[in-house]
Amino acid sequence: MMYINGLRETQVYLNHKDIGFGLSNANMWWGPGIHTSLTMTNNTTGFPHLMIGTLNEKRIRNIGINVRYIFTELNKVSDNPYYTALVWTARFYTRPIITLGLSRNYLSGGLPTDRPFTIWDAALLPFEALFMDTKIKNYPSEWEAHDPWDQTMAGFVSLHFPNSGLQLFIELGTDDHRQNWMDLRSQPDHNSASIIGLRKYGLFNNRFLFGGFEYANIEQSYTYKNRGGGQWWWKSGYDYSTYDGRRWAAHSGSDSDDFYLFFGYNDNNWTFIPGFNYERHGIISGNPPEVKIEFRLDIRFIYKKYRINIYYEKELLNNSEFVPNEVRRSNVFWFGFEKDLSELIPGFSN
Repeated sequence: MMYINGLRETQVYLNHKDIGFGLSNANMWWGPGIHTSLTMTNNTTGFPHLMIGTLNEKRIRNIGINVRYIFTELNKVSDNPYYTALVWTARFYTRPIITLGLSRNYLSGGLPTDRPFTIWDAALLPFEALFMDTKIKNYPSEWEAHDPWDQTMAGFVSLHFPNSGLQLFIELGTDDHRQNWMDLRSQPDHNSASIIGLRKYGLFNNRFLFGGFEYANIEQSYTYKNRGGGQWWWKSGYDYSTYDGRRWAAHSGSDSDDFYLFFGYNDNNWTFIPGFNYERHGIISGNPPEVKIEFRLDIRFIYKKYRINIYYEKELLNNSEFVPNEVRRSNVFWFGFEKDLSELIPGFSN
């Protein structure tokens, strides 16, 4: 049995008109997906960080803007690297509603380098030039052209059709220090990843029914034969972008793909969501790849002012740990309940 104490999710901000700064250890999620994301999900425990930016969307006529800057030192990762990120989204309230998003994420420090490097250097990384050829012009001659830091960048486009309840999205990312525009254009798949997805609310003209799918492709690119890397999150020096033993973004990991299909019912009192998940790990590097098939059932309902949560998961893992025909089966059952205690506090109302 595992025992955890302390403040699991705390946020303290100073703000003016929903623009502020402060400290938080809350989970973060960046991207349009609900199953996975290329750069940040709640798959691991939240890590303490400094945040500067918008606390809620800022509207300028028919455009909504969100911008956040994140900085921290990850003390549960080998070599205690700095983590720095700049994330923004712009939502255009047109027909359909169009959302554009972009994030730059860096893990830096803790690895051998021929250049001086301070906490301030780490803090400013998301504001540096995009391509190496541009950066090299400002480097002293004795510096190596490429720094050892891990940089990921991802962007997404989401289309939401409110009248039909349809949402489509695509997210694309690269984990590489590109030399120049020609390098990116000639080998765009190198150290790249993608997610496509669809969600539909109001299925069969029933406003309580919904469904959809997501497919994440993080397969090792074939260009690894001609140049270094080739995988999303391939730096072992940073524990392959994990914190507290779990990946903070796409949980399927490097050289993998992940398909998720779901269908459900949701009203004011009941939520019933069956789901199917198919993952492959080590598609090229595994020989053979590890294959996971998973069935999920998520049930939530309200009973006498208690919110009851029931979750069941059945998993079949083939070629476990890349051993041919090694099969592992598991079952997970989780039960929880919540109660709003605000009504017990005099003078407090929701």
